[in-house]
Amino acid sequence: MRLPPNRALVALENVPKRLNEARVLDLLEGLEAIDDEVTFLEGVFRLPPAHLLRVDAKGLERRRYWQFEPGPTLQLGSDAEYADAFKDVFTRAVHCRLRSVGTPAAMLSGGIDSGAVAAVAADLLGQERRGPLPTISATGPDPENRVESRLISLALETKGIAPKLIDYSNLDTLIPSLRTSLDDLEEPFEGYMTMIRAVYLTAAQDGRRVVLDGAGGDTTLHPGNVLQDVLQTGRFTEIVDHARNEAKWFEKRSAFWKTLLRAVWLASVPNCVRQWRSDTILRSKIRLRHRVSRASTMLIQKADLTARHKQYGAQFRRFGLTLQAERAAGMISNGVIVGRERYDRVAASAGVEPRDPFLDTRLLKFCLALPSDQLLRDGRRKHIMRNAMAGLVSDKIRWNRG
Repeated sequence: MRLPPNRALVALENVPKRLNEARVLDLLEGLEAIDDEVTFLEGVFRLPPAHLLRVDAKGLERRRYWQFEPGPTLQLGSDAEYADAFKDVFTRAVHCRLRSVGTPAAMLSGGIDSGAVAAVAADLLGQERRGPLPTISATGPDPENRVESRLISLALETKGIAPKLIDYSNLDTLIPSLRTSLDDLEEPFEGYMTMIRAVYLTAAQDGRRVVLDGAGGDTTLHPGNVLQDVLQTGRFTEIVDHARNEAKWFEKRSAFWKTLLRAVWLASVPNCVRQWRSDTILRSKIRLRHRVSRASTMLIQKADLTARHKQYGAQFRRFGLTLQAERAAGMISNGVIVGRERYDRVAASAGVEPRDPFLDTRLLKFCLALPSDQLLRDGRRKHIMRNAMAGLVSDKIRWNRG
């Protein structure tokens, strides 16, 4: 593997340039989010989010400066009040990310997340006489036969935008730049982000230096393990309603029965047994990975495949947490961190800065304080945002399921 050229740290003579073989195993095993520090260079580490590093004559000091902790649940009088409160916080999160030399651009898919970001950004830019907002959408050669492409067509009707489409089946004009970027990957995990890279390259070619996205919407507005919370707090009458919600969301009748069976399991089996079952499944998975892994036997033994799978899997076992604590862990999980870092690196390679309003700390705290029914209602997740975007985002996008 060729080390990334001209990177700031490795350009220093006293920084080792040894390949971290354990990270190569992570790549082969799909363990990108194993932690928030490891890199492909042995002895070189990432600074975790919400930490600062102080360097002086005494040496290095690493300190955490921000902690994300659950607080009291927000209690308002009506859905309208919740929607207005969300819109206020969300608008401020978008507005502070519009600072840019020139007009920023935005990714626009057929979903509610990017749709909300683009709609609010376009409205704000219009008020400041900086519009329209350039948007970039990826679609294919058969827009009438793909649900997302049909939703993108609706999103293109958003007021105050100047849309541009990229056909993923015809990237001829971008191929030279895409090939060049593959020779200069900072990390191999970026190699499969061709479509995202194409969006950033298109933005750069159009002179845009900032691109908004809504990648964090799914985690910031995730309702968490509502079923477990219903059982822990003794609200047993809500189990059937929750099962119906799941069936509506996934648009599958089987989801109703799976949810009821899961409720029986959670209600009747103690945490220690569930932990034992989880550990047993993990051991079985690790044995399978030993047999089918693409890594060599020498690398599996040297990097300790078993230990790395256990470390990776531990972050998903959140038995006994309250609903708020579980949701908080999901909002700032390693998966969110590495995904955001990957977007940042890919965008930077095109000379673009990506910005995601859903990861604004004010919005994170606000959403963490929301009651469950504002995040999941009538088979639709992100209920509060769908309400708040009335008049800005197409109703067919706002109330789309699944």
